[in-house]
Amino acid sequence: MTETLQTAENNSGNVPRASANVRHLSRMELPGGGQVVAQGKYAFVGHQHRPDGTTILDISDPRKPVIVSKLMTSHPMSHSHKVRVVGDLMLVNSEIEKSRVCGVRQCLS
Repeated sequence: MTETLQTAENNSGNVPRASANVRHLSRMELPGGGQVVAQGKYAFVGHQHRPDGTTILDISDPRKPVIVSKLMTSHPMSHSHKVRVVGDLMLVNSEIEKSRVCGVRQCLS
């Protein structure tokens, strides 16, 4: 993303806009990515479409995020597009399947 976007203060119609205090650091293609939650040096991404359920990224270097773990769905009609993290506990919804609860360190292995 190298083009300069119009700031929100400019009246530029329906073109993409940027905020003056936000910088683009990197881009990562995660098919079906839904909700993103960042905590500490990790980002947790829920996916709208299988086979990916939840992707955990190491964002300690935000210019070079690294996938450290993926939780896959097991049912052909399921998805888990939402994720919440509280301390060492990650909660993931699972439409059709039962929801999963696991410690962050446990999910990283």
